[in-house]
Amino acid sequence: MGTITANGKSIGEVRAFEELKVQERPNVADIFSMKRTYKNLVEWKNSGG
Repeated sequence: MGTITANGKSIGEVRAFEELKVQERPNVADIFSMKRTYKNLVEWKNSGG
């Protein structure tokens, strides 16, 4: 995907996560959706995707 950072996440993942944290008043549904998407991404990556 991209350069891997010290914590094992790719730059893209970290950037996406940082952008999420920066949002002023995130919608609860958006957070839930993001968590699910992120979990799926991690599982996909761990399965060799």
